[in-house]
Amino acid sequence: VQGAQKIAFLKGARFFVCPSRFEPFGIVVLEALAAGIPVIANRVGGIPDIIENNVHGLLVDAESTVELGKAIMDLYKSPRACKEMSVNALERASEFDWMNVTKRYLEVYEKGKILFEEERRESEETPSQIPTT
Repeated sequence: VQGAQKIAFLKGARFFVCPSRFEPFGIVVLEALAAGIPVIANRVGGIPDIIENNVHGLLVDAESTVELGKAIMDLYKSPRACKEMSVNALERASEFDWMNVTKRYLEVYEKGKILFEEERRESEETPSQIPTT
């Protein structure tokens, strides 16, 4: 499933379950968040860096199918929690938008440039500590 079909499919869901035991980053998790869908996922890899438990979705122990099942039932039985998490999911996904990511990178580079220039100025103003003979 790709493109518009994938977006329509995600938007039709109440929540998204990602039971991966290994997930370095989780693009699929971001896609669900961008569709405004709370995510139930295992606490593995980069997923906890994307999802805050009980804010954008639910994080569970990867080794516990009982915990996964409980999380699914909890969100299934609580449309209100899903709605709140949906709003948070959209907001969180926007942080990973390319324009926002690019802006953050540029801010880091600018800070680095300023620090470099300050260090250079300080080294030019400080007399050399190397003894001359």
